[in-house]
Amino acid sequence: MILFLLSVCLGLPFHATSASQSSVGSGPVRSDSQPERPAGCGATNARENSSRTPILGGPGAIQYVPVVPGGKRKDRFHVAYSAKTGAGSPPCTNRVNNSLISVFQLTPFDRSGSDILIYGTGYGTRFLNGSPCDGAEYRARGARIDAENVADIVRRCLELRGTVKVDVVVPHSHADHINPEFLHELESMNFKVQAIMTHADDLGATRNVDVAITAADPNTSRWGSLRDLIQPYGTKASVPCLQTVCTERIEDSPLYYLTRQGPVWMRERGGHTPGASDLVLDIGSDTRNRIVIYGSSPPGTGPATTANCMAPTCSTNLMGVYKTFPAHGNVRF
Repeated sequence: MILFLLSVCLGLPFHATSASQSSVGSGPVRSDSQPERPAGCGATNARENSSRTPILGGPGAIQYVPVVPGGKRKDRFHVAYSAKTGAGSPPCTNRVNNSLISVFQLTPFDRSGSDILIYGTGYGTRFLNGSPCDGAEYRARGARIDAENVADIVRRCLELRGTVKVDVVVPHSHADHINPEFLHELESMNFKVQAIMTHADDLGATRNVDVAITAADPNTSRWGSLRDLIQPYGTKASVPCLQTVCTERIEDSPLYYLTRQGPVWMRERGGHTPGASDLVLDIGSDTRNRIVIYGSSPPGTGPATTANCMAPTCSTNLMGVYKTFPAHGNVRF
């Protein structure tokens, strides 16, 4: 009740989660120890990345992202890189692209009741891993490898134990950023998906993304019971991509979470898909010190067939942005 009244007083929007999902419960055990890197954590420091040595994905392709230089463990989130194999002849181990999976630890005060937030689910499907070059490790184990990487982040780096509750936010409704296979694999590792949040303008496409995947390869997983967890946030636009009000602060965002690094909130930027949205992290609640993870092609870029149609004032002029990271590619400072 105290948290409810506090949210009302601050004017913050609520999660679109049911009452049964909003209780914090016992949750996993959390560690607040502060070594540079916990024993067994294989994540490397994203601040050391270079364009000369790109990380394209695969087993162990995980990093921690210090939001401030030299920060303690509470000052970092994590990413996993989901690989896409390229064209060629088997065994097709070459990788030509990746997709970002971002992992944030939530605070006990977050209203979702989940322990972690995952933004994007990676490629992880046979459908997206090339032809004829889809016989490599990712053809059989792509989603499993991605889930194992995220499990390593959560178990070995964040040191969470027990059943870990997860909220998933969809960057946009294409299958290289949301797929059921990854989430089924994650649940097999003692994770529990609480909600799959997608913008209202992408709701239909998100609910049907498995249809396109299984049409290309009937051996891939369908949503199954996970479909019931797909929930819309935001308001469906009467005319897609003609938003006239720019979201500039968390109070105006249709969806937010409270992470250990500060609040994160979704900023609508329809174009690549009508409901594409970026993730904004206000570091330590400082609106003058922000990190943005793009949910689709950066503003003003992409194929000619991609609309990227939100007005420039909405897509590029968010105040206080310290660093932006791509939906595909590596985190680099």
